[in-house]
Amino acid sequence: MAAGGHESRSRSIEVTDIEEEWQKAIHFVAKGPSASLQFLSKKPKSLLFAYKAQVLQGPYPSLQLNESTYDDPDLSGKEAAWKTLGDMPKQQAKREFVALLTMLVPNWKQWCNENGSSLVQSGEGEATNILSNFLANGALSLRGKL
Repeated sequence: MAAGGHESRSRSIEVTDIEEEWQKAIHFVAKGPSASLQFLSKKPKSLLFAYKAQVLQGPYPSLQLNESTYDDPDLSGKEAAWKTLGDMPKQQAKREFVALLTMLVPNWKQWCNENGSSLVQSGEGEATNILSNFLANGALSLRGKL
């Protein structure tokens, strides 16, 4: 077998693995024990938000902000974290989200395994749909503040 074929198959497996981990991580954040993330400082929360926004909405919009955004320090911290990601590819943002969540809550995968986190495999998973709807309704969307 040519080395190129093996490398292509390896990348395909890696993308599938990160997609599965991403779905489980989003499921944990959406439905896991709320106390797990409640006590995080602003910086890790902002980074998790930024990676999630990068995956779900793409790079931070380059439009000028409405001044009311600056009235909410949590929102401006999340916004700043999202801006720093620039044009980070979605797959990399997924990997970074999973890695950060694993560092912050090392047993999140165990929770998913124990609590039947079987996710919809076709299209977006249930947790991603929940977050997409949440963002689309302006709950965390920075675009709604533009």
